[in-house]
Amino acid sequence: MELTLERSDLCQVGTISHLNTLALTEDKKSGRLRIVVGDDNGDVQAFEVKRGDAKSIFKTSAGKGGVQAVCTGGGKVKDRVFCAVGQVVVGLGRKGKQFFSLQSSLVEPIRFLSVDEALLFTGGEYAHSRYRDGADDGFYTCPDRITAMHVQRFADEHHVFLGCKDRRIRMVQKDELIGEISTERPASALTVREVTSRAYELIVGDEGGSISCYLCKESTLNTKEAWSIGGDAKVTCLACFDLTRDGQLDVVVGRADGLVEVISFGDGVPTVAWSQSLNEAIHSLRCGRVSSSSNDDIVVCTFAGRITSFSNEPMKVDVDAEASRAKEKIELLKKDVQELREKVHRAREKAQTSPSKASSSNRGFVPRGECSLDAERACYQISLELPVPIDLVHLRSSSSLDLLEDGADATAVVSTCEPDPRHDLPGKPPTKLLAAFRCQDDQHALRFCVRTVEGEPGDLRCVVVARGQPKIGRVVDFRVPALSLHRRVHELTADQLARPKNILTLEGTFTSQNAHDWLRSCLPECPPRTQPRSSSPRPTLQKEETSAKADEQKEDIPKDSLRYPRDDDDEFAEILKEAQACFPDAVREEAKEPEAKEEAPPEPAKPPPILDLQHRLCFENVYTGGCVECDYQENKARICSDSISALAILKEHISKEAVRLRQEVSDHLVLDEQSIPSFLRLIDPKLKYQRKLAERVELIDAIHEIATAEEDTRWLEEEYRYIHEHADELRKEHAKAPQALQYLTGVVADFFVDAMKARGIDGRPQLEKLDQLLLAASYDLDKLLAFFNPSMHKVPSRDGLNSLGI
Repeated sequence: MELTLERSDLCQVGTISHLNTLALTEDKKSGRLRIVVGDDNGDVQAFEVKRGDAKSIFKTSAGKGGVQAVCTGGGKVKDRVFCAVGQVVVGLGRKGKQFFSLQSSLVEPIRFLSVDEALLFTGGEYAHSRYRDGADDGFYTCPDRITAMHVQRFADEHHVFLGCKDRRIRMVQKDELIGEISTERPASALTVREVTSRAYELIVGDEGGSISCYLCKESTLNTKEAWSIGGDAKVTCLACFDLTRDGQLDVVVGRADGLVEVISFGDGVPTVAWSQSLNEAIHSLRCGRVSSSSNDDIVVCTFAGRITSFSNEPMKVDVDAEASRAKEKIELLKKDVQELREKVHRAREKAQTSPSKASSSNRGFVPRGECSLDAERACYQISLELPVPIDLVHLRSSSSLDLLEDGADATAVVSTCEPDPRHDLPGKPPTKLLAAFRCQDDQHALRFCVRTVEGEPGDLRCVVVARGQPKIGRVVDFRVPALSLHRRVHELTADQLARPKNILTLEGTFTSQNAHDWLRSCLPECPPRTQPRSSSPRPTLQKEETSAKADEQKEDIPKDSLRYPRDDDDEFAEILKEAQACFPDAVREEAKEPEAKEEAPPEPAKPPPILDLQHRLCFENVYTGGCVECDYQENKARICSDSISALAILKEHISKEAVRLRQEVSDHLVLDEQSIPSFLRLIDPKLKYQRKLAERVELIDAIHEIATAEEDTRWLEEEYRYIHEHADELRKEHAKAPQALQYLTGVVADFFVDAMKARGIDGRPQLEKLDQLLLAASYDLDKLLAFFNPSMHKVPSRDGLNSLGI
């Protein structure tokens, strides 16, 4: 079914940096819904839409600080609204008068709020609380930060779904955990789509942009996805409403890039029926009949405070009435503009006389910045947004970053320059990247992508300058961890567990929180607190699965079968006698004893796996495919990885932190020789692809010149014809990461130096030969594996080892 929605910009409020601060309350008289919204100034405003215009009903202050959550409440008629400001929940009536106030005993602010009659549900950074008539009625603490919350009433019970940063969705009832779902990415929005009276669908939007569905039956939670739809930007809000009017609830999606989508289920398959972009981050979304009692609306609120509706109300037929109404509206707008000009003129004069007061009046100007890892492209997506137009953004990084053209806004002009060491501050890390984005037109948001280099931690500082006078800039900082291209996973796969791994063992006088803090400073997505070890079993190794399947499929061969005759088979013995009688010269070969094989030298002893430690974290590298598993507790830790570079980075950082904290920590690194070829085989396909891509791009101009001189190009080789026909696609693919080949060679070079250092060899003098080998036309994996053989390189003396710090 084709869905058509008309856009209408209703009103403008203050900046809204928190999610879900918009609600729709019922009005008995008109039969329409009112719009209630809270902003960062602490103001709560209510509007009623009449003839396409939003008229203010009330405006009141909910308290000091910004409004962090808004929801509706009441009896059968949801005509009241509840707001969360800090640790306080405030209830407002139909005319904005306060009738309820609840002071939470928690230190953390309330970020999620839901009310159902006498029950009130709150969610903070880590804690979820339940209140009945203002008194405590339940409490649950999540092991990681809460990123989304939804409350669903099921019969006489309330199911609270908590999406957490550790990629789990927890189903809580009062203070008891009754279900859990593991997701690929952290959930950023949750809602419920009812199917039957005994079952409903939990709709999950994650930080990667995907929307998934899980089936819930009574108190059971299905951990398998029923369906899933991908997306490019983070999902910020979800709602369910029958906009297509086909008897099935549609899913309405709001994203961080300003896109609003409607997913319908006309044929039982989820499809995007309608979408439109506002070019501003969507922070709140609600559905209902707002403009009239017979038409449906989608009401959204952006970061800048713009409230917009999308309605299926048909276009007005009376053109003259519409024109006269538009003319009146234009006259009112002109009068408002003139008043604003006078107000700006007075404020400018005041700012020139007292600049200190002018700067203090703009303290509420706060930018919104997000930095998330894109696992598919192995880069970080950075988004910066202001409530006013952006003039320019200046980047300064103390970590080596590769600024990718793919994913950056095409309207912004990018300029880069080489940092000057003379401008580095003493005692501060040197600057390794300087870049500037100059935005065009009326642009409120800027998005770009960077690829980090592991082993080089640092900070990325973004100075965002707003357009207008006087010039005002705000600083947004992002931390780049040492192992920045790793992401946390619930558990390693069977293939990753079967890989040969190097082992770093730590022993000393430290707490489990100390070990956790060391890992958290190097690896992203680590929770601030230690988490208990998961009770779910680890995946079975593939070899064990194969042998088990072989045993199941093994069948007993009957004695009368001639496929595998046996010596003790009577029938086979008779056949053998008849054959010997017919062929007396034939002699049956007696079974020979198997020759004794030379015993292989015993493998070096490895420390036994530590499976009984209290805490465990697992990570994988989204670029190389390597993995890291960390098991630790008080005074003991064991870190395993198939990449010796990852362990070298962790070992160096932990040693520095232990010295700084004056803690006694002894480390022991065991190198598995089989891990080196295993890791190189992971990088080899990427290396070959980037080499071939670079070679093809270099040949495009030459082949194009030949093709323009010749009318018929069928005589060209198939490879050259492919390059000529797909020249634009190859250039576009190469432009996504022009330094990809250089980046990969750097990864292999660091891996070589770390592998040689673990063997007691200085590999730095051989880097030039390694670079020639990787870029040579005759590159081959076997040659690369042979180059990593320690016998090819001279082993330094003990004095040389001491000079290397080994």
